[in-house]
Amino acid sequence: MLLSIITPTYKRSNLLKKNIKIIDKLYLMFKSFEWILVIERKDQETINFVKKNKKRYLKYKIGNYKGIEKSFSVGLLKSKGKYINFHGDDDFFIKKSIKLINQKLFKNNYEWIIFHGDYVDGKFNKIRKLMSSIKFFFLKNNNLFDISLINYVMTPSIFIKKKLLIKYGGFGKKKKPGSDYMLWLKVNYYHKPKIFLNTLTSAMITKNTVSGKFEISRYLFLLKKMMIFTRYNIVIKIIIVLLMMFTIIYKLLSKILITKFFKI
Repeated sequence: MLLSIITPTYKRSNLLKKNIKIIDKLYLMFKSFEWILVIERKDQETINFVKKNKKRYLKYKIGNYKGIEKSFSVGLLKSKGKYINFHGDDDFFIKKSIKLINQKLFKNNYEWIIFHGDYVDGKFNKIRKLMSSIKFFFLKNNNLFDISLINYVMTPSIFIKKKLLIKYGGFGKKKKPGSDYMLWLKVNYYHKPKIFLNTLTSAMITKNTVSGKFEISRYLFLLKKMMIFTRYNIVIKIIIVLLMMFTIIYKLLSKILITKFFKI
């Protein structure tokens, strides 16, 4: 088997129903994959959903995981694919782009593969277009801008060899800030990715999307990892520090202003 798509999920069967329609279309063109759903035991609605959908490509694992990192780790252990794709339940392959996932893509034996990704709302209308354009620019000019300078990769648009994930510990088993970004930093330091500029996935952003709470300790922790796994010289390292400090100050000022004027 060439590919394992791993999706942790909790009480989002409505999104899985949308996702499975796209995965069905993929299966019509490319059959060497499995879709592994990692489900919390108390999520009975989703459990019922997967048990009713007897798709040949659909597999699942049920347990008490209580975290994305552990769920991905469980899915990785169950996987049989040569390559792994980490795919949130609110991430979607774009219908017109799924033809890019084919035998040839994986038989070229790239260590890891990065496509572009964008953002959509709950009705699949494109949003955050500026952010998406900025990420596309950096991805297109990846030889000039290393991901240790700015995180321009979208995890759902990445395919990576399973053996590399095991070697570098995946996302780990415990919750930690920026676990996906830390993994890509480590992999990128030792292995150059194959870049495709096609937009392969959309990340859905709604009012129910879980966003990380701003914490200075989180940014300082990521800064430390960025400094360790950057390929840049000392001048660029200083720029990385300044950019991260600017981000921290911007986040703090935004929080203060919002609290002051909106009395939150």
